[in-house]
Amino acid sequence: MKKVIFILIIIVIFVILIFSINNGVNLSKLNLMSQDIEILEDNISLYYLNYGYIPVKDKVNFDNSVNPNDNDLFYEIDLSKLENIYLNYGKQKSDDDFYIINELSHTIYYYKGVEYKNKIYYTRNVDYVLVEI
Repeated sequence: MKKVIFILIIIVIFVILIFSINNGVNLSKLNLMSQDIEILEDNISLYYLNYGYIPVKDKVNFDNSVNPNDNDLFYEIDLSKLENIYLNYGKQKSDDDFYIINELSHTIYYYKGVEYKNKIYYTRNVDYVLVEI
C-alpha cells in the first residue's frame, strides 16, 4: 500500500513538473516574440523617417488585429531592407513564419503567433487606445 501511494505521489510531482516546464517554455517564446517586435518597431521607425515609407513586400490577409487604429491593409515586412537586426522568429522556416505590419497604425504582428496559456498572441500585450483624427 505504501508503495502505491509513493508511486502516485511521484507521478503527480512529474505531471506538475512537466506542466510547469511547458508553461515556462511558452512564456519564453512569448518574450522572444515581444523582443523581436520591439527591435522591428525601432528599425522600421528609423527606416520610415529616412525613406518616408515602410519596408514591405506583399499584401497579407490577417484577421487577428488587436489595435483599433489598424486598417484592413497588412503587409509582410521586408527584413532585407533593415540592417543589422537579429530576430528569433520570422525567418520563414514555414509558410506562416514572418512578421507583418499594418499600413495605417504601423502595428507589427507575428503572423504565426505564439501560444501562451491557451491563447495565441500575435503582438505585444499592449492596451491600444483608439485615436480619432
